[in-house]
Amino acid sequence: MVNISEILDLAISIFLFVYLIFLIKKNKEYIKSFWFYGFLFILLSKLNSVIEGFVFPNEINLMEHSSFLIGCILLFISILKKEL
Repeated sequence: MVNISEILDLAISIFLFVYLIFLIKKNKEYIKSFWFYGFLFILLSKLNSVIEGFVFPNEINLMEHSSFLIGCILLFISILKKEL
């Protein structure tokens, strides 16, 4: 079963990701950065959170938490490299 909070979280994350792409549209360097891919993996984590309510809950749950971990590691690397 999917919680309404997971759906709202996914919708807000998609909105913020689209806004982020709109902001960096002029500067293509950010798309090749750890920072961008970190946010992309966190968005993927939110998507997996909703999908796990429909099919393969254990496997998708592992993918959800793995993608969130990878996203956090990429954001940490971005901070260390001072990409922003």
